[in-house]
Amino acid sequence: PGATAKPPAGPAKPAKAPRVRALTVESFDLIGPPTPALPESHRRIMIARPDAKTAKRDAAKAILEAFATRAYRRPITKEQGERLLAVFDVADKNGEVFGEAVRLALKGVLVSPAFLFRIEADRPGDAAGIYKLDDYDIASRLSFFLWSSMPDEALLDAAKAGKLGSDPSEIERQVARMLKDPKARALIDNFFTQWLGLRKLNFIQPDSKIFPDFTPELRKDLYDEVIAFVENLMREDRSVLEILDADYSFLNARLAKHYGLPAVPGPALRKVKLTDANRGGVVTMGGILAITSLPTRTSPVKRGKWILEQILGDPPPPPPPMVEALDKGTEVAGVTQTVRQRLERHRADPVCASCHERMDPIGFGLENFDGIGRWRDQDAGNALDTSGVLPSGQQFKGPIELRRIFAERKEQYLACLTGKLMTFALGRGVELSDEPAIQKISDALEANQFRFSVLVTEIAKSYPFLYRKRL
Repeated sequence: PGATAKPPAGPAKPAKAPRVRALTVESFDLIGPPTPALPESHRRIMIARPDAKTAKRDAAKAILEAFATRAYRRPITKEQGERLLAVFDVADKNGEVFGEAVRLALKGVLVSPAFLFRIEADRPGDAAGIYKLDDYDIASRLSFFLWSSMPDEALLDAAKAGKLGSDPSEIERQVARMLKDPKARALIDNFFTQWLGLRKLNFIQPDSKIFPDFTPELRKDLYDEVIAFVENLMREDRSVLEILDADYSFLNARLAKHYGLPAVPGPALRKVKLTDANRGGVVTMGGILAITSLPTRTSPVKRGKWILEQILGDPPPPPPPMVEALDKGTEVAGVTQTVRQRLERHRADPVCASCHERMDPIGFGLENFDGIGRWRDQDAGNALDTSGVLPSGQQFKGPIELRRIFAERKEQYLACLTGKLMTFALGRGVELSDEPAIQKISDALEANQFRFSVLVTEIAKSYPFLYRKRL
């Protein structure tokens, strides 16, 4: 005890282990250092490897040509291919391994204008400089129109075969196929939300003291209702007139309660037949009514302006400068005025009247819906007056009769919707020269039950979509 043992000079020799004769090994797993699996994208890109039969440069050429063709959305030119191979050659000469040398050349593809931009090169045209797009440009227009992404192999194959520019039935087949693809959801996310202004719903802030029921959950439900409605319209290829007036919507328990409609079970949205004739179409959905309101109240002006711009395609001019805010002076002789009464000041001013006589009556017809889309019969304790007279002399009262007027002006609505979707498809505003094409598309809609697929297909076959003017 108390003595310090000396450490051994080396590892002790293990004692001979006893043999266990009764032990039988049926199987064992050998686990070693894991080799990380390469992603699927790597396999799709690295389609060639250098070996005894394939030189490094030939393998790199095969990889770069295939990748650049997909990235540029058309076969690459000889000059483009040589520039990419030059990058590979420099990396290879500097001692980079094959994969790294290819990676550096691929980076050249990803910073190329041919990848980053949709370039429709000018070509010889007629006396006015107008020419028809080639098949690859048409393929790109189709894919970015419907998918907001690059063409797939089927579309590029059709372009390679020269079918898109010469055979309208091929465009019909491609559009039908593409609308069924899950990627067509991009048309909802990027066109419909932009056209309807639905993205604003994520940013509005109704006054919590006035609208305490406007919770984050309700905000999401109001957004999802519009999306589900449009998604159903596309999936079932329904009439685009249902955007204006439909006898159904998509509700859950919270939305049904919010709207004062019969109970709907559960949190999931489901298609529900509307029992209240005052509701129908996107105009009376809470999400649209909320984005066209102010934080503390409704806004007949904003609602009327929204319908003129987005539904009827007849936007009013911007307001004159130094216009007094409507909320100033909300009481007269100690009595709180309704929004309609306050708007009389604007309509009495000749400078304001020319625009307000177009916007205000439309908004008055929607005053039964409060700032977050609930039904109401009073404003500031006063009975609501939802009657209106349009500049055309048409009279109405309330949302039912207002929607009836929209239905009577369906030609104006169809021209507006076609123009909005054509603007999205072309990436430019419609011009006077596009009017004949818009009328032709509207006529095709009328002859085909106003189906959504007809609208998309006719735009894809239209003169403005297939032709462009040299800059």
